[in-house]
Amino acid sequence: MSWSISSSTAVAGVPSQGPTSELWLVDGHVHIHDCFDLDRFLTHAAENVAGQARAVNPSLGSEAIVGCLMLTESAGTAAFEKLRGLKQVGVWQISPTQEPQALEATCPGRIKLLVMAGRQIVTAERLEVLALGTCESFPDGQPLQGVLAQCARAGILSVLPWGLGKWTLARGQLIENVLSSQATPMLFVGDNGGRWRRLREPKLLAKAGKLGIRNLPGTDPLPLPGQESKAGRYGFVLEGDLDATRPVESIKRWLRERSGQPACFGQGEKLTGFIGQQIAMQWRNRVAGRRKGIVTEKTIVKDRVLVIAPQPFFSPRGTPFSVYYRTMVTAEQGLAVDLLTYGQGQDVDLPDVRIIRTPALRWMGAVKVGPSWRKAVHDVFMVAWTIGLLLRRRYRYVHAHEEAIFWCQYLKPVFRFKLAYDMHSSLPQQLSNFKFTRSRILIGMFDRLERGALRRSDAVITICPDLQQYALAQGVPAEKHILIENSIFEDVRLKPAKNQGAAAQKDSPPTPPQTTVAELLPPSWNTQGSLPGAGGMLAGGTLPGGTLPGGVRVVYAGTFEHYQGIDLLIRGFQIVHQALPGAKLLLVGGMPAQVEAMRKLADECRLTEVCHFTGMVPKTMALKLLATADLLVSPRTEGTNTPLKVYEQLASGKPLVATSIWSHTQVLNDDVCFLAEATAEDFGAAMLRALQEPQEARRRAQAAQSLYQRDYARDIYEAKMRRFLKAVR
Repeated sequence: MSWSISSSTAVAGVPSQGPTSELWLVDGHVHIHDCFDLDRFLTHAAENVAGQARAVNPSLGSEAIVGCLMLTESAGTAAFEKLRGLKQVGVWQISPTQEPQALEATCPGRIKLLVMAGRQIVTAERLEVLALGTCESFPDGQPLQGVLAQCARAGILSVLPWGLGKWTLARGQLIENVLSSQATPMLFVGDNGGRWRRLREPKLLAKAGKLGIRNLPGTDPLPLPGQESKAGRYGFVLEGDLDATRPVESIKRWLRERSGQPACFGQGEKLTGFIGQQIAMQWRNRVAGRRKGIVTEKTIVKDRVLVIAPQPFFSPRGTPFSVYYRTMVTAEQGLAVDLLTYGQGQDVDLPDVRIIRTPALRWMGAVKVGPSWRKAVHDVFMVAWTIGLLLRRRYRYVHAHEEAIFWCQYLKPVFRFKLAYDMHSSLPQQLSNFKFTRSRILIGMFDRLERGALRRSDAVITICPDLQQYALAQGVPAEKHILIENSIFEDVRLKPAKNQGAAAQKDSPPTPPQTTVAELLPPSWNTQGSLPGAGGMLAGGTLPGGTLPGGVRVVYAGTFEHYQGIDLLIRGFQIVHQALPGAKLLLVGGMPAQVEAMRKLADECRLTEVCHFTGMVPKTMALKLLATADLLVSPRTEGTNTPLKVYEQLASGKPLVATSIWSHTQVLNDDVCFLAEATAEDFGAAMLRALQEPQEARRRAQAAQSLYQRDYARDIYEAKMRRFLKAVR
């Protein structure tokens, strides 16, 4: 800061005497940063206030206008104390008032300025409180409620200033609770002159107004060159009997005696200025800050990563399961995680994981599996939320799932983070596989985006050998690639229903009211033979079909999407039913409409009595139902990615029948399961063979368990995740 001291004295510097009827324009949020030239700062502030005052009342003379600059100094700064030690700064004379927390700055031919001390306090929740008109010091890191209570006891004006991204999610809820309680009589909110002028009034500012909590706005100059010209452009107006010798007490009295909202002056930034300032601050915080050792809120956050999952998380389907386990293990390795996801989905209970949600947009309907225009709309909000999070803090790395890589690859050079791409599938192939579009232009654009993302990522995770080969063929260096199969399947720790957010409660699956396996199944199935032990009835080496009251049980658990082959399974089970009338088919999962369609098919195939549908159930219940199986199945008919359920089936110790498509055979072979062509006839014959050859079925199940323990168990998964974390840390 340039401090120019002069020993000369000017008549204009004599302090004002007593109350007068003046127009005070108050900038309620002012910083004097070290990069500011103080002489120019004061001159610009006077010019700005004069211009704004004449816009309010063109007939006013300079003698009737007073500019008030309410300083809000961060911990470790002392601009007011330095200013108080000076008599002259350039052409400006500095004089004391009758209050130790206020100074008067005068210059011939310019309006009078009153500069008042104040503090900007950062709370434990990383929110800010402005304590106006005080020389008291406040330590950072205290709870918000405690800071406000301390200000109230001292009779200090306390302002909650709006900040980009800070009044959202959990912190937004905290602000809302504070506003609703109205526990502090002299509590105000403060709009920010750096906000884009066309951005509609933030929701909580509007709510504060409805609650009678007044807005004391200010410019909030940033520590950037040129920002010294901002002070005095934005604020509120006071008019009446005001005493310039005791300005802090005058402002307090004015606010106590009047209940209405003071008139405000000025307007926010143009879009170009708003974006330019945000980019400049990022450069300062991330690049210049590293070189000069500048300490900001972003630099003191250690070992926090940003995971971006464009999915309704959590919901019981492939990618959300993968996101859950990746995030869980990441947190177990000592990293704190911010998980950005759609507004739809259930809340999970993972230590050191904070879920951040975009708007749920339920009026559009549920987000289905695969690409859709509905998903594209959600992703627009994901982009905005991603930028907001990156503006607020520096992350160790960004972990982008699926199409999140498309926007993250372009944000990487701006925010200078390490980028990991979790490639669950080839996105251009998804457009074709889900019949979303045949447009060569759109598919080609996705192909170029994907190839660019693979090149720009610091680490690439693939989930199966097929994607591994694809990524390496696209030029991903072997040292940047990690194959991490979705091979762990522990119970998903959902928050209890009462602790779910209101949005998440709406996305809870329609869980049946039953609490046990026996209650969930039809009464005719609840017999000695239909509830086998962990090894299944085939573990004994004899064929139980029809010999025990309940018969053998074939179990499928998973989604009911068209590529899962549920129709193939039901038609194939007719072959089993004809040979083994006591055999049962249990299907776990599926949305209501999907279940109804497959139930009609079972009726058509005359399998009503032996085919039972549970619908969607919690993961814990699905695992219990799988434990009752004699035979597991994976009838998938399309795709190249290995399903998550395959690893669970390998580890189960149960015989498995799967279709012989590449999705399966890159992991499975005839040594560990019974493979069949993706036709009802061949799949039905394979199920029957597995049931009729129990010794061979048991041998293959044991081989499958050995394969899982050797290549896919949790310790193997964790070792691969540690290798990945080493690549991005």
